[in-house]
Amino acid sequence: MYLLNVDTLRLEEYLSEPPRYAILSHTWYAVHEELSFQDLISGKLDDAAKRRGRQKIDGCCKEAKRENYRYVWIDTCCIDKTNAVELGEAIISMFRWYQNAAICYVYLSDVPFEFDHTRPGSAFSSSRWFTRGWTLQELLAPSELRFYTKSWEQIALKQELAAAIEGITGIPQNVVRDSSNLDQETTVAQRLSWAARRETKREEDLAYCMVGLFGVHMSMIYGEGGRNAFIRLQEAILKITRDDSIFAWGLGTHHKTLPRLSSDAPISGGIWASSPADFLNCGQIVPRKRLCASNPSITAGRLDICLSITNCDGIDYGLLNCGPSSRFDQCVCVPLITNARFSADNSALAREFVKPHGHYATLLPIPQSLLSPRDIHIVADKTSKKEAGSTRTWLDIKFSRSGLTLVDRYPMNDWAGTSAKVPRMTDPDVPRSGTKWYLARFQPAEGTVNKLLLVVVEINVRNGAGYEQIDCHLMAISPSTPLAGVQFRLERMRKLAFGNLSMRLGTSTTSATINKEPNTGFVVDLVSTRDAIAPDLVDADVEMAHVDKKHEFVRKLSDLDGLLACSEQVKHELSEKNNEYNSVLSNLKIVESTMSALEVERLRLETESRLLRTQIQQAERSSSTLGRELTAVQKTIAQEVQAINDQEDRGIGSVQHWLEKAVAAAHYGEDVPPSHSVKSSGLSSRPRHSSQYSDSHTLQNAGWSDPGTGMPTGKAYWPIHFLVGDANNMGQASDTDPGQQEIVCPEIQGPIIRAIYHGRLSEATVMLAHAVSGHELSQQAKGWLLTRAVSIQNESMARVLIEQGSLMDVRDANQNTPLMHAVLNHDCAIACLLIAKGSYVNADRSWLSPFLMLPYAIENGWDDISLLLIENGSDLNDYPAARSTPLTAAVKKSNYTMAKLLLDRGASPNIADKDGNLPIAHAAFLNHLDMVQLLLSYRSVANAVHMQNGQCMASIDGLAALHGNTTMLLCLLHHITAYPQVKQTPEVVPMKSALVYAAENGHIDALELLFKGGCKVDAKSGDGRTPLICAAEKGHKAMAKHLLHKYKHDRLDRPAFNYAARTGNMQMAKLLVECGVRPEVKSFRDTPIKLAERHGHPDLAAYLRTVQTREKDGM
Repeated sequence: MYLLNVDTLRLEEYLSEPPRYAILSHTWYAVHEELSFQDLISGKLDDAAKRRGRQKIDGCCKEAKRENYRYVWIDTCCIDKTNAVELGEAIISMFRWYQNAAICYVYLSDVPFEFDHTRPGSAFSSSRWFTRGWTLQELLAPSELRFYTKSWEQIALKQELAAAIEGITGIPQNVVRDSSNLDQETTVAQRLSWAARRETKREEDLAYCMVGLFGVHMSMIYGEGGRNAFIRLQEAILKITRDDSIFAWGLGTHHKTLPRLSSDAPISGGIWASSPADFLNCGQIVPRKRLCASNPSITAGRLDICLSITNCDGIDYGLLNCGPSSRFDQCVCVPLITNARFSADNSALAREFVKPHGHYATLLPIPQSLLSPRDIHIVADKTSKKEAGSTRTWLDIKFSRSGLTLVDRYPMNDWAGTSAKVPRMTDPDVPRSGTKWYLARFQPAEGTVNKLLLVVVEINVRNGAGYEQIDCHLMAISPSTPLAGVQFRLERMRKLAFGNLSMRLGTSTTSATINKEPNTGFVVDLVSTRDAIAPDLVDADVEMAHVDKKHEFVRKLSDLDGLLACSEQVKHELSEKNNEYNSVLSNLKIVESTMSALEVERLRLETESRLLRTQIQQAERSSSTLGRELTAVQKTIAQEVQAINDQEDRGIGSVQHWLEKAVAAAHYGEDVPPSHSVKSSGLSSRPRHSSQYSDSHTLQNAGWSDPGTGMPTGKAYWPIHFLVGDANNMGQASDTDPGQQEIVCPEIQGPIIRAIYHGRLSEATVMLAHAVSGHELSQQAKGWLLTRAVSIQNESMARVLIEQGSLMDVRDANQNTPLMHAVLNHDCAIACLLIAKGSYVNADRSWLSPFLMLPYAIENGWDDISLLLIENGSDLNDYPAARSTPLTAAVKKSNYTMAKLLLDRGASPNIADKDGNLPIAHAAFLNHLDMVQLLLSYRSVANAVHMQNGQCMASIDGLAALHGNTTMLLCLLHHITAYPQVKQTPEVVPMKSALVYAAENGHIDALELLFKGGCKVDAKSGDGRTPLICAAEKGHKAMAKHLLHKYKHDRLDRPAFNYAARTGNMQMAKLLVECGVRPEVKSFRDTPIKLAERHGHPDLAAYLRTVQTREKDGM
């Protein structure tokens, strides 16, 4: 059998005992939607048309893996249906495969999840799975079977649902729970009845699906037809069992009265059922105490069986050894007719019987005294139409001696003059009852009679021509009564209306006689006589009226039953409505209670909202008042500034410092020294919260602070290098060194800096509006102030400067822009504001920039800043050669999510850092397998690793080998194999190559993987060391022994011992001796002893001589 591996989704064949496996039972989708055996062999698992079939298989494999099963068997894909032999073997073995499975999963694709799957009318009870033929054995064979919904949610085990399954299928609960003893606990008829309502796609499969249930073997012949296949199944069952319940089919079918015997042979109905549907009513048939020693067998087309024969109402029945479980006083009986072809005095042949066509098994009381059982023969096969013969029998009415006149006949299609065709059982127009009526109406000789003569001929067709039973009845009828209405009511007339063979009309009496003529058939002869005695007149019109009256009465009874049923239904609906009304009342009370609580809450919220509205109105009035006051204050300030300016003009003659002096005096209590210029020394680029940052120190170095207090003390011309030269070239480097050039900026005054520094927004705003004798600052100056405000995280001042039109990307002395300061301070709010106002997110790409924003944010784990920069167009690849890219920073930080985001946004994994290391090298060094696999999933990585004839990838392999991470190493070697140009690794690899790392760290598995990947066992590093030398030098005895033993034909011992002798490595030499290397191995003309002496290692030479002497002495 083939089993599906749940991990690889590949088929594996097992010719003998298979491993433990789970098995799937299901109903098929359309053939083109299921994954087939050929699909799995060819690897076509992702066909869109077969998505539903793939989902079913995936669900089964997932459930099996959850329960630690490595294999599953699924009939859609584990059988090669193109191979007829293999298909036949699979069908025969299928019951055993389900029986041997560790567990069976039943996937119900039409059953959603419900809380109670056992309730009547549930989707579970009406599932299509219970109507399919193949699922019968799949239900009974496994000892453990679990049902699942269409979304693979567990329902229950079959043992827990046994009662519900019995109600659905008719299979007893004890059999559902344990079906290991079917032969002892159930009859053949019972088992066949379980398939009575089941269906299969091919009609032959209804027989083939039950082969395992009975443990029989039969060949599969598709095309033979369902009836032939089922008969072969019954014959196979009869060979292995003594259970004669196999002949109990047809119970409950309409029975016909057995015909009288005639000289002709009866038509055999055969002993075999045509399909499992014939056993529909055999679900309760159980074995009986053996009435006789029945040993049925088939010989020469006859059933040889020993039965007791009993007669009931003149009919012979053969008693079977089975009966209903509810009536122990009854047994199943088969009607039999002696085959009349044989002479009655021939005792041997008289034992042959026929089960008549159209007659089935029935239940009869077990007789008190049974005749002795006897061996009989029953014709096994059904008599064909051809064997039944084609001779047509006729009915002829003769009335020449009666003086009657033929008026009309019915049915007209069957009459030819005064003759009518007698039907055969095979005719399509024969009613199920087998009785056909022929009517003829005659006018008596006296024309004045108001009634006419009706001749009714009743022919009961039993077994075809030769066994017809004929009766004739005479009645009176009105001339206007339609004969079709009479025929419709004949079967419901009273018995008293039938049997009259003479009748008096007027003065004459008409009599009828029935004769059988050998050549033509039946003849009804009508003769009229006068003054003859006749029975009472039977009036057909009266009888018809009586039938109609009875029919009307029955109809009224039926109407009454309908009214009673409607009444019960109305009562039931009324009860349901009452229950629903009570439920609504209960819910209404809950809603009313909830509404009361909500009303209380609404009133509370209304009160609170009115209070808040009052407070808002008060706040609005206060705000309006404050606004007016602010306007007035601003106007007063403007007037006062103007007045002071005028006074300063008249008095002192210098208006440059009065506002700054006043502010300084108000806050520091001292005057401000006169202005002076300073050398540019720059500002620190570190954030304010950094421990290394000091504004006082920086301002003091720039000439801005008092040595005693450390506070900014006066006006200074701030060194801003970008004000030198043309303003259009701002942000570009000057021809001279900005750190040494004297730069004077008369626009930016010290008090403004101090006001910004100390967060005094009002003073800074006034000074900005009225600085330098009323002239506004330039955008460049405001841009620098913006840089300063952002660097000290003064968001309010930054907003004021932005609103006044400052430039967004002005750099300070350390080449930091406002956005760079925001990133340094991890100030996402200011960064968002700056980017929204047009700040350049790639301003850090200049060689003068002290850091890179995006890599800096990623290195510090600030994902909010990182995402902000990425979303607003930060370049992910265009970075100076000496700087790390964002991807490298994410890899170093082991931030898998950020690395994947960068790769998805177009970050290149092939940009090396200043040391020449790719991001994948950093991932390998950090032993981050997931990151390595992520980087390798982008094909461009594998395209880039062939640099320097494979040395780059060799170094990355070395990092994996350093950790002994064989999984990572396999992943990397797989990509080397995919690119032939990388596989050509030279014998001499970089000193820190993969082989060296693995050997030095004792990773034997990693070393073997490298050898399988193409590395040579005697490859040398840059300093001439082989893997054996590296292992011995580091004292890895196990690895050294492994290499010497496995690769002894490569002569690894000579270079290793020579290396130890040249370098004087005593430990390495001792390890090689312990590993079995002899010290006299020669390299050209020198032995290790001579090499040790030549290179000045006398102790090592003496040790080797001692070892050599000891070996010679045999010690």
